[in-house]
Amino acid sequence: MDIRNTLSVGEDFLPMLADCKERKVKAEMILDRNGLERAEGFVKNILNQSADPAIELEDGTVIQLKTIVAVNGLFLPSYSEC
Repeated sequence: MDIRNTLSVGEDFLPMLADCKERKVKAEMILDRNGLERAEGFVKNILNQSADPAIELEDGTVIQLKTIVAVNGLFLPSYSEC
């Protein structure tokens, strides 16, 4: 069984993504959009004014925070084992 590094229960990736934006570090993500897929890029904007926060990458891609299951090797607790 493979064990992964995870966020604490109740945490989300917003602070980590804000740090990536501030430090101009690429965010490498795994998304769950009815199946797992990879996404990566530099965070251009954090769109957290609504009830459904999202990020915008420099290439214009908008990713809803609720679809992100991992950022730079750190996973949600529900994805801790495979």
